[in-house]
Amino acid sequence: MKRWTNGLTVATIFLLGNGACTAAVDLLDDPQVQFLQAIEERNNGSLENAIELFKSILSEHPSLHRARLELAVAYYQALNFAEGRNQAMTVLNNPNTPANVRPKIRAFLDVLQANAQENRWSPFITLGFLYDTNVNAGPDDDTIPTGGGSIVLIPSAVARVDYGYNLSTGISHRYLAQSPISIADSEVSLVWYSKANVYRMDYNAENDRDLDLLSFSTGPTLVAARKYRAGINFSADHMRLGEDNEAYLNTYGVTPKISWIFYEQSAELTADIKLQKSDYLQDANDARDGYRYIGGLSLRKTLRRERMAVEGRVEFFDQETEEGRYAYKGSQLMLGASYQPSKRSNLYTRLQFEKSDYDELDGAFGVVRDEKKQRAIIGASHSFSKSSSLSGWTIDGSYAFTNNISNIELYEYRRKQLGIRVSRSF
Repeated sequence: MKRWTNGLTVATIFLLGNGACTAAVDLLDDPQVQFLQAIEERNNGSLENAIELFKSILSEHPSLHRARLELAVAYYQALNFAEGRNQAMTVLNNPNTPANVRPKIRAFLDVLQANAQENRWSPFITLGFLYDTNVNAGPDDDTIPTGGGSIVLIPSAVARVDYGYNLSTGISHRYLAQSPISIADSEVSLVWYSKANVYRMDYNAENDRDLDLLSFSTGPTLVAARKYRAGINFSADHMRLGEDNEAYLNTYGVTPKISWIFYEQSAELTADIKLQKSDYLQDANDARDGYRYIGGLSLRKTLRRERMAVEGRVEFFDQETEEGRYAYKGSQLMLGASYQPSKRSNLYTRLQFEKSDYDELDGAFGVVRDEKKQRAIIGASHSFSKSSSLSGWTIDGSYAFTNNISNIELYEYRRKQLGIRVSRSF
């Protein structure tokens, strides 16, 4: 959105220096002050104030087309696409608008039209390859000490190395209410997002770890552009495991969250909570049935004209189960950063630290289990240009290292994963 806003601003500034549009040459005294104030209000995220100031200018000087184009941009940023289109079309249809400015206005209108659709369907697909040094998250050693001696694990319980292929495909839908509503002096748009997804992970040899996942999510969001977003999401997942594709787990979740945008639109703070019900579909796992409660706070900040971003998240969770030996509480800290060395390329890294404390004794080992998990990810992605034969596709590669430390050696493991993926939305 910002690229088009800047592009249109350049176009309208050109109007000031071109004698073909005489009404846009002089923004003096009070109109000039109002214009600069409106630009500042818009840049600071106060879109309603900016719109009112631009409208005030145009009520006195209806032929000031620079102000009208900037008003169109403000409407666009406020998700009031119909009014944005009307203002831009007024300038485009004016015979005095310079010929070399018209293509920029048409490009803006194309973007506006694409985003203004009431219903937008977006199919997507991702194909990937994964090399995994510990497919089953097992310990390195097959001999595990217990309170009264030791146990020897079967080969399939020790860390297994394998590679495999994955496929993720589905469709997302966005419904956009065509008429914004006014809430607490803000223009607010109702957006409803839905997504259905199918995921398949197929290992070469360790087929008992093959995974099929069906996911669906939906929910409304209220968007006050450049101010906040508030919404609720409902989700359901069905998981199947193994070579025989046996039904394993159903989960159902609800996640309300709210995001505040501040610091000249370069920072975003998000608070969310999630309630998830887990229903295991095999009798042997009935004791794991239960509920998971998660509360989190995330902060993201963009730097260097949005080419760099840093983010952090802290969350607390409580897993309740039918039997207390599977129940635990804990917390997680996530730190991340990304950098765009070029317009279509991105480098990223992420660190995660998680601590879990179980509620009851592990009967086989005679102690209460507690764990600390450390995970590091580095990666890079590149989106191919329109002139490329792979136009529309994105390639992504990543390396992840996980170290799980437990006071019970059976649950300790280290894992390295190297993946590459190609993806596209249509």
